[in-house]
Amino acid sequence: MAARSADVNFPLKPGYCGEIRYIRYKMTHETEPRPPKELIHKPAPAQPDVPAPKSQGAAPSESFQKEPDEAIHSYLIRNLIYMVVGIVALVGLAFVTQRYLGHHLEAASRWLTNTGGYLGVFVSIWLIDTFTLPVSPDVILAFVAHKGSTLSTPTALAVICVASIVAGNTGFTLAKHIGNWSFIQKRLAQNYQKGHKLFERFGVWTVVIAGLTPLPFSIVCWFAGLYDMKPWPFFLATLSRIPRFVGWFYLLRLGFSL
Repeated sequence: MAARSADVNFPLKPGYCGEIRYIRYKMTHETEPRPPKELIHKPAPAQPDVPAPKSQGAAPSESFQKEPDEAIHSYLIRNLIYMVVGIVALVGLAFVTQRYLGHHLEAASRWLTNTGGYLGVFVSIWLIDTFTLPVSPDVILAFVAHKGSTLSTPTALAVICVASIVAGNTGFTLAKHIGNWSFIQKRLAQNYQKGHKLFERFGVWTVVIAGLTPLPFSIVCWFAGLYDMKPWPFFLATLSRIPRFVGWFYLLRLGFSL
C-alpha cells in the first residue's frame, strides 16, 4: 500500500504512485535522471531453480517501461485518422442540420448568443475544458459559427480561444493543489495507462497534441499538473487550442454554407 506522504496515490495499481513521481522527476530536470532510490524495486530472493512469484500489482520498475515507438506512433496515427474523420463528419453534420433544421438552428443561435453573449460563451467553454463535462466545446462553437449568431466573429473566436487556454491552465493549477483527492484520482486513473506513456515519450508536446487532436485536452492538462510540468512551457503548449478552434470554426461555416 502506498504511503500517505506520496504525491499521488492512484487506487488501481501500487506502481502508479512511483511512476508519477518518476515522470515528475524527469520532467523537472535538464539531464536524464536515474530513478529515485525509492522507485527501485528489489525483488525477494527466489529459491534455486524456482522462479519468483509475480506480485498482483506491477512494481514501479516493472510497470514503468517505455511504450514501443511503433505502438505510440500507431496510437497517434489513430488519433489523426479520428481527427480527419471528425472533420468530414463535422462538415457533413453542419450541412445536414442546415438543410433540414436551418430555421430552427438560426433561431437557437440568435437566442443563445443574445442571451449569453460573450460572457456566456466564455463560461461555457471554460467549464467544459476545465472539468471534462459530457458535452463538446464544438457545440458552443457551432452556435457561434452559425449565421444566426449576433456576436462578432473575431471577438467571439478570441473569447473561445482564451476561455479554452484559461481552462487548461486552471486544470493544470488545480491538479497541483487538489490532485491527491480520492475522487479526482479515480477519475484520472481511467486514462492513466495511455496518459503516462504519452507524457514519458513526448513530454510537453503531449499537451500540444491534445490541443489539436481528439485526445481529451482537459484530462491531459490535469496530468501535466500532476507531473509538475513547468508552467511556462505548459502555457505555450495550450496555445495550440487557437488553430484548433479557428480551423473548426471555419469548417462549420463551410458546412452551414453548402
